[in-house]
Amino acid sequence: MNEINRELKGYTASGTSISLGFSAPRRMAGHITSGPISMSDFYGAKSHIAIVAATVYLSTSFISGYIKDYYGSGSHLGSLSTSAGVYIPSSGDTSNSLTEREVLACYTEDSIYSSTNDFYLILAGQIYAQNTFTGIKELSPFGSTTGMGTRALADATFSSATGGIGTRDQWKWTGLPSRWNGGTRYIHWY
Repeated sequence: MNEINRELKGYTASGTSISLGFSAPRRMAGHITSGPISMSDFYGAKSHIAIVAATVYLSTSFISGYIKDYYGSGSHLGSLSTSAGVYIPSSGDTSNSLTEREVLACYTEDSIYSSTNDFYLILAGQIYAQNTFTGIKELSPFGSTTGMGTRALADATFSSATGGIGTRDQWKWTGLPSRWNGGTRYIHWY
């Protein structure tokens, strides 16, 4: 239970109160609504983010999802849950300190010149921290796979950059079935 609490960034000391009935653990396990839940629901699960997707039209594409300080304007494209999972632990540190990576962007892009849809995940880059997750999956409030489904990091094109929104690592998946068009999306790490 302490491991679950740390993953949810709720860890303060050994023995901190937590219950499988609390809303944050239920979201992490992919069971947002009522229903039975067990410890096995957490195997391989990590923190998650809830994105309320917004869409912007550019001259060449539609972008839907969340981008922090979109184009450096100080405004956000979409919104990100402020509860569990806004920061992704990246080194397995037991206190979740100094080794977390902020989610800077998570969105889909639909080119108007082709039928290709791309999915982007951008985390704050930290050269001293290693990833402890191998992929992401989009789950519905009931825990079933939806939308972009499961995506392995190994299947993405990876790049790093600095400047603009800061040091960052980007994963890009191509050839997806569709882009997001609004609503809340739950992205889990595994």
